[in-house]
Amino acid sequence: MCERLGTTSSQMGMTNVTVLNEDAAALPLADWSVDVVLSNYCFHHLRDAEKRTALREVRRVLRPGGRFVFGDMMFSLSLTDRRDRVVVLGVVRRMIAHGPAGVVRLLRNVAKLVSGHGEHPARVQW
Repeated sequence: MCERLGTTSSQMGMTNVTVLNEDAAALPLADWSVDVVLSNYCFHHLRDAEKRTALREVRRVLRPGGRFVFGDMMFSLSLTDRRDRVVVLGVVRRMIAHGPAGVVRLLRNVAKLVSGHGEHPARVQW
């Protein structure tokens, strides 16, 4: 994504765009040094404390009036909820329909979830 953004902004003649792919919890930028921070599908990989650290970093580097553009999965599912079980079952069926590769992917995702190494989406209230 970063490579594409760099290429596209260059092709459009934009000279004020710097693309970085860095640790969200320790941005290598000076205080109040940027106009826009874009985070796309990063936060669901972070635990709550890491999310707060990353948000502090965004606040630190943004100039007054700067923008934080944020896109992510900020929901979580609970197997105790009927609707959530239906959603999960639909995903499982679609993965299995892809044959052995889908089954392997499904088992990998289950292993991540069980081991606590999966994604960490937040609830809407967060």
